[in-house]
Amino acid sequence: MIDLPVSEFLSTLPPHLAPLKNEAERLLLYPQSQEDIECILKSANASEAKLGLSESSNYALGYRPMAFLSFSKLNRLKRYRQEELLINLETGITIEQLNQLLAEKNHRLPHVYAPSRTLLSLLGEDTVSLSATRYGPLRQWVTGLEAITGDGCPIHYGGEVVKNVTGYDLNKLFIGSHHQYGLVHRVILKILPKPEASRTVLFHLEDMQAAFTLAEQMAKMIHDPEMLTLFKLKNTFGWQILVTLSGYLQMVEQSTEPLLHVARGLNPDLQELDLPAKTLNQWVERLDWTNLKESQALVIRVALPNQMLFDLPQLLTSFPWLSGADVLIPLRTGQFCLRWHPLSQPAYTDLLAFQKTILSLGGFIRVLRIADPADQGYFDLNQEPDPVLLKWQARLKQQYDPKGILGGGEINGIP
Repeated sequence: MIDLPVSEFLSTLPPHLAPLKNEAERLLLYPQSQEDIECILKSANASEAKLGLSESSNYALGYRPMAFLSFSKLNRLKRYRQEELLINLETGITIEQLNQLLAEKNHRLPHVYAPSRTLLSLLGEDTVSLSATRYGPLRQWVTGLEAITGDGCPIHYGGEVVKNVTGYDLNKLFIGSHHQYGLVHRVILKILPKPEASRTVLFHLEDMQAAFTLAEQMAKMIHDPEMLTLFKLKNTFGWQILVTLSGYLQMVEQSTEPLLHVARGLNPDLQELDLPAKTLNQWVERLDWTNLKESQALVIRVALPNQMLFDLPQLLTSFPWLSGADVLIPLRTGQFCLRWHPLSQPAYTDLLAFQKTILSLGGFIRVLRIADPADQGYFDLNQEPDPVLLKWQARLKQQYDPKGILGGGEINGIP
């Protein structure tokens, strides 16, 4: 049985946009062009049908999309300026597809993301990359974008020639907005040449304190790592440290050997493993804390001053229920992630006590995902945003998506 607003909405779409149902009984729409997106959003506004994205799960409390858009057919390369290290492409492309395209020209992305993720989902969340230590957030690598606002109007901010762009940098408005203002269908990214050499090593330690001690030593030794991540997954035993060094061959060799020497000195029984690219991608996929393929019941992000991250063993042992969580710590980012699977998530009162401790240390926590609608109260743990920021966000929502077609705005703090 299809609701009346949905039925009215679907009846106005052209035949090639007829929706399909997936295994979750979701109505999926597959736009193939900018014009298709405009058509869908304008029709949704006319019938007040709420829309979501198949690539996202972050919606406002009580917001239930009636149909979902998939950008999987919007994955084409538009322009490749190799000498300027700029690429202009549609956002439905996956990281795996993009990496393959760039590798043919001996280029690469500055960030390491799960191969299955799309640019659209990463831009909407401004997802923290495991290589953010060296290259900063994704938003810093976007020079321009094209989007369709919630009311169906096309907009274009930025461009390929950055020095010719004047005014406010409104790219940042859409990046990390969780698609609340519009849908970015095209983006211009800065890219990098592939390094002469790259080496990734995975260290396995059974003892938590030993893992943190080694990670701290590595952080002091390695001036500019491509990736330095400490983590523990529920279905693996012990702790892992993932290190990637890249650059000139001589530099990588000179940096790796002392690192291995110190690691073995701290723990003679240390297990280490050189990872080829394919295996590294498999690990990155598992470490993607917002990956919708993971059966996650609860995901929270915790921000703390960088140096305090190495004091986490004491904090983790103070709350025994944290032992049931996956822990992901991209070092030098000032944050870490906790992820629970079904049947292992903590009670609300436990998280409330944990939050008070984090606040006392000068940090904060943010609930990123709740799988069960009955547990939406966990979002109450998120701190109230600045009233001035709330006011501006409400104005922006009214400007770009006045009927709330793309969500109610809870992610951005808008009631």
